[in-house]
Amino acid sequence: MLRYQPPKSNTWGHSLRKMKPSKERALVGEFERIAISRSVFGASSLWICRISTDHAVQPEVIKRFELALKKESKEGYFHLTETEFEAALEYLISDEDGLPQLKGNVMLSKMVDIQEWRIRELSVPTKSRIHWVYGSSPHFSTFLRFNDREEFDFIQKVFEDLKICRLNEKHLKPVKRPA
Repeated sequence: MLRYQPPKSNTWGHSLRKMKPSKERALVGEFERIAISRSVFGASSLWICRISTDHAVQPEVIKRFELALKKESKEGYFHLTETEFEAALEYLISDEDGLPQLKGNVMLSKMVDIQEWRIRELSVPTKSRIHWVYGSSPHFSTFLRFNDREEFDFIQKVFEDLKICRLNEKHLKPVKRPA
């Protein structure tokens, strides 16, 4: 059993540079279609934090999302269901050209618990998790498990082929089993 987990110093995981939410959604969908046989929606949130250069913008952005989601936030923070996540992502995509002016202050996240990889069209059990973040600073974090090196190589290739990221094999370690 192997685990792929970058060190805690890489808290933000893999940067997706300035990728627009529509492109990220397409890549995530393609990754899930190719590499995941079974997964469960884990949790989701939307956070609109203070915009240091223009405090007047934040309440207006929060209000727009509250109207789109038909839900009040807690000072710019929303806990979302899967349906609300999809609505928030649609709204974010509808105004994705306005993201650069928000300067990294809108974070829409989705945690996916992966129960089975799809390795060469075969379902393979796993206890993995990916945390995708859409918005002004898109990125994702990985907490991946593999039964063997061949599974890692396959998933690594999917990430590379889709040009999402390169998994660094130095973060692949044997799982320590308790005695």
